[in-house]
Amino acid sequence: MNIFTLFTPITYWALIAMWSFILIFYLKKLRSPLVKDRLLFLLLIILAIDAFRTLFESFYFGAWYTAVAGFLPEGVYTFLVRPEMVFIPKILNVGAAVLIIVLLLFRWLPREAAEKEHLARLIDQQTRDVRQQNEMLEKEIQERKLSETELKKSERCHRIIFENSPLGMIFFDAQGTMVNFNDQFVNLMGSTREKLMDFNTAQQSTPKMQATIKQALAGNVAVFEDKYESVTGQKERYIRVVFNPVNPGQSPTEVIATLEDITQRKLIEKRLRHAQKIEAIGTLSGGIAHDFNNILSPLLGFAELMKADLPADSPLMENVDEILRAAMRAKELVKQILIFSRQDDQNKTPILLQPVLEDALKLLRATIPTTIDIHQEISVEGITVFADPTQIHQIVVNLVTNAFHAMEDAGGELKLMLDTVHLGPDIIDFQELPAGEYARLIVSDTGIGIPLPNLDKIFDPYFTTKQVGKGTGLGLSVVQGIVKSNQGAIRVYSEPGQGTMVHVYIPLVEQHLMTQNITERGPIAGGKEHILLVDDETAIVRMEKKVLERLGYHVTARSDSVEAFELFKTSPHSFDLVISDMTMPGMNGIQLVRALKEIRPDVPVVICSGFSEQIDEEKSRELGIQSYIMKPFVHREMAAAIRSAIDKT
Repeated sequence: MNIFTLFTPITYWALIAMWSFILIFYLKKLRSPLVKDRLLFLLLIILAIDAFRTLFESFYFGAWYTAVAGFLPEGVYTFLVRPEMVFIPKILNVGAAVLIIVLLLFRWLPREAAEKEHLARLIDQQTRDVRQQNEMLEKEIQERKLSETELKKSERCHRIIFENSPLGMIFFDAQGTMVNFNDQFVNLMGSTREKLMDFNTAQQSTPKMQATIKQALAGNVAVFEDKYESVTGQKERYIRVVFNPVNPGQSPTEVIATLEDITQRKLIEKRLRHAQKIEAIGTLSGGIAHDFNNILSPLLGFAELMKADLPADSPLMENVDEILRAAMRAKELVKQILIFSRQDDQNKTPILLQPVLEDALKLLRATIPTTIDIHQEISVEGITVFADPTQIHQIVVNLVTNAFHAMEDAGGELKLMLDTVHLGPDIIDFQELPAGEYARLIVSDTGIGIPLPNLDKIFDPYFTTKQVGKGTGLGLSVVQGIVKSNQGAIRVYSEPGQGTMVHVYIPLVEQHLMTQNITERGPIAGGKEHILLVDDETAIVRMEKKVLERLGYHVTARSDSVEAFELFKTSPHSFDLVISDMTMPGMNGIQLVRALKEIRPDVPVVICSGFSEQIDEEKSRELGIQSYIMKPFVHREMAAAIRSAIDKT
């Protein structure tokens, strides 16, 4: 026995052992739950059948070689080498092939087709889902792009608003530090952006401002309003800052603040209070004028009676004349106070300028210090203009006051001149005026003058370079308005340190248009009519009764208006005229006149008043009052009013 004969059967039996192990391994793999793929399952079956076939062939050849080697009994060998033992693996291969074909044709291929269809539907559904998701994603991207565009647009709008706002705008972080602000804030602060960036709010601002900022950082809307001096210290102003928390109710939070310069508003409020004071003074002056005129009336009236009783060469005549002159000066003073405080509508009439200017200067002299010399030059008399005397008075007061303030510290010379000039479009500086004759009022001073940059601003309302309390900035604006309303012009000439000269031009009117009632000198007209005299001041009643009786009238006097009405009612036709005061207890003058007119509509009435806003000449005509005279009056004025009232009826 050679080595090959011995080794060959051993090799086959080793192969039998190995293929038995491989077959067992494949069969175990077929039962494993991990085998889900049909191709892998089919491969394992083929491999298992092939392993089984190889195992049978190895038995066959192993048995044969073993028998040849003499290791296997003949009976066993005869069993193992039977033809069917060789044929069985072939049958297994054929059966496996048939099984595989049956599975492919009747089970796996239809299932694969169904699975392909299902897979196609699944892929189609997934494709639709993916497409829908893509569309949604694309829509979301478009919406996000649109939102980003709108956000950028909103940011641009907010940036434009922030940068171009007329209000100063500041952004504070949650620690109260300024992190951004616009140019208007820089302008309002009167500083530069670099200096403001270094401004430490917590250390350099006022305690009131710091407290307001802390309130805003706590999530509350806060308002700061106070006087403020710019960072450069050049200008003092009033500011109002509104702090709005970015996240209200949260603390801490960022804050947006808006800053507004309210200096003009404060000045207007101050001027309004000043105007209200002036209005109150006007009301007070009216009451004072009424009482003062009631005091002057008997003083003037009895002085005239005394003068009439004295012989012409009496040594007392001079004293009486002084009393009369003082009373007339007091009368004119009250008149000027009323003109200054009156706020009636314009009442334009042809007026002589000289008396108005002289009256205004009389009123102003007491307010001008002796360090200022006043010179009055009126070269032409009888200068007549069509204007409201109150407004002309106001022009003089404003211009003279400005001149006085310009020389208040160092003194100087104030000139007031009046003449006439010819102006028209042919003169370059007066092309806006129609050609004609004009009255020219010149007010000049030797004061500090006006800087050239300010000359274009002097007529602006509320523009002033005076100290607080020295002016409102309305004087020249008011003067310009009055002059223009009278179809005139105003020019200002000034140089710093050389003084100022103001020229006012107002059109002249013909002197024959003057409607002044000039009383002829001579005997005072009297009469024999019966007069009912009513006044609550007994001194005035006694004085007027004496004057009227000297003029020949029969006078019934009463100091109670209700009593006078009852007397008139008992015998209305026994009185030819009624003279009544305006302000009386019980029934005032208007009420008394209306009551009398109801009883006798044709009764002539003369109203006398110290001062009353309820009555003037126009209103008296509307009430059917024939004459209206202001107290205090001289005997000649009263006599003329009585004759005028009686003769009209």
